[in-house]
Amino acid sequence: MKHRDSETLEYAPVYLAAQWAALQARRRSSASSTLVVCLCAEWCAVCRDFKTEYRALAQQQPEILFAYLDIEDDEALIGALDLDDFPTLAVFRGDALVHFGVAKAERDSITRLLRKLDASPSLTPPLALQPLCNAVGGKAGE
Repeated sequence: MKHRDSETLEYAPVYLAAQWAALQARRRSSASSTLVVCLCAEWCAVCRDFKTEYRALAQQQPEILFAYLDIEDDEALIGALDLDDFPTLAVFRGDALVHFGVAKAERDSITRLLRKLDASPSLTPPLALQPLCNAVGGKAGE
């Protein structure tokens, strides 16, 4: 099943691609500068099982914004990413990428990762991640 409109409430406060404009509005009006984007695929069993944990993580950390994007369905935002492992997280502080990599699909593991990233320097994003970086920076389609 490709269309996920019915899942909107299931993931709140995790933003889906269809809610990207609302996420950007929240980023502009929020004191939070951290955005965690989970990149998954609907066909991936680990990803499907992880959705509930990711939502719980978002509810436990309201000072951080969370988004969940499907690498196939949400190509308009993320481009044609070719990922080998899931879940893959892209973590932004403001518009700057501070982490991009596979994460253990466990809430505690991601919580520890986010704490470590508090003082991390910005990374140069890989070229394949440029569409997502543009979307995070409000420059989708560039």
